[in-house]
Amino acid sequence: MSCWLILVVWTFLTIGISQHPHVKVHDTAGFYILIFLALMTGGTYAHYQQFRQAAAVLTISRAVKACAQARSAGNTARPIKLTALANCLWDVEKAVLKARRTRQTVLLRSHRTPQLRDHAGQVVARLREAEARLDTEPDEAFQELAHLLMTIADNYTAGRVGALLPETELTGRKSIRDRELIKLSVVVILLVGVAITAPLLGLPEGALLPVLSGVGILLLIAAFRRKYRQYLDLLPFFQGP
Repeated sequence: MSCWLILVVWTFLTIGISQHPHVKVHDTAGFYILIFLALMTGGTYAHYQQFRQAAAVLTISRAVKACAQARSAGNTARPIKLTALANCLWDVEKAVLKARRTRQTVLLRSHRTPQLRDHAGQVVARLREAEARLDTEPDEAFQELAHLLMTIADNYTAGRVGALLPETELTGRKSIRDRELIKLSVVVILLVGVAITAPLLGLPEGALLPVLSGVGILLLIAAFRRKYRQYLDLLPFFQGP
């Protein structure tokens, strides 16, 4: 449905531009290129959605591989492998919290959404509990994490986004909320505030962009810690270090 909506909007925009009295594109190749791109949009968007579904499974498989590598690593290499595993598990958490959207089995404003959101949050809480055992019972924790991850991948692939883990694994666990959008919103609002107040402080025009970049990076680090680099591209004036 979404791909067709984009197709219709893009087509009408193209036709509208061509009818503008000051725009003469209907006699040029550019107009026909725009029409062609509009016709291709629906299929491209559909392929993108399929990519997102496959990417979630790939993320989980990388975490399983990281478990195996950390378990087999020696005492010298294990800290590095554990850091890599922690990064992979963080990516898995994001994939789990977005599973109901990427798997596309539920409408955007469905009455089923709150229940699926709570379930995904409980799955994340269960994964964090297993990850915490790495500090006390590492061998058992590696095995437990691998089992949980493979179960999640199987159920996600089958479209069971409301049963990524069995209820027996989730009983009594508090749901973890996805606060990514809230954090990004706060970062953007603060940056807008800096952009508005900077000229009032007598800042030279050429210094505004470096100041916004520096403040933005600091805000992203405060909000997302070691994962801040993943969000630099969302703010186009940032250049990652």
